[in-house]
Amino acid sequence: AATNRPAALDAALRRPGRFDVEVEVPPPTPAGRLAILHARLRAVERAGALDVAEAELARLAAGTHGFVAADLAALVDEASLEALREHVERQREGCHPGEQGKQQQDQPRLLARHLAAARQRISPSALREVAVEVPDVRWSDVGGLESVKQRLREAVEWPQAHAQALARVGARAPRGTLLFGPPGCSKTMLAKAVATECGLSFISVKGPELLSKYVGESEKAVRSLFARARAAAPAVVFFDEID
Repeated sequence: AATNRPAALDAALRRPGRFDVEVEVPPPTPAGRLAILHARLRAVERAGALDVAEAELARLAAGTHGFVAADLAALVDEASLEALREHVERQREGCHPGEQGKQQQDQPRLLARHLAAARQRISPSALREVAVEVPDVRWSDVGGLESVKQRLREAVEWPQAHAQALARVGARAPRGTLLFGPPGCSKTMLAKAVATECGLSFISVKGPELLSKYVGESEKAVRSLFARARAAAPAVVFFDEID
């Protein structure tokens, strides 16, 4: 049997004697995503229509947190359609009398920019109910606040970039960070900048969205949120208006 919501199963089904072995199938790692991309692009490569460097594919695999095989297949399909649309448009604009033979020999090619464009359109299927984005906000986009930026680097960026060094000195990475200040002082931009600079997905949730008048529903919403965040890991979960 299989399910993508084990917590929703009747407890009786999970008693001894029913399903004695439970195997969690996690989302693929970056290496796994790269292997899936290679498999999905194999036919394009055999046709001689693939023009994407290995480094570009590796970068795409690293930047598709939370994507499963079906999502990566959809991404490749969308990129192929983008390449075909570009090819048809190029033929339409450049086809003149006497050039038909040359245009027919011109074949569509799948380039890195087509994959990048498809990445912007395709979201992980497990995260479509949550606002997940890959922000494009840099430290340089946030004016001033140099001491705050440094604190955030130490809290979020350093544990990822210098994990071994921190382990050697016995330092423990912070579990969470609270940003506080008056409205309009760039708290959200700072959180997005952290995600961008560290190459993380960004999940923004407003506090009231998790509240429910029904008993147990708020707790269920929090569990569901973090389950989805784990699927998109590594990710920044930003609780706006947490109070």
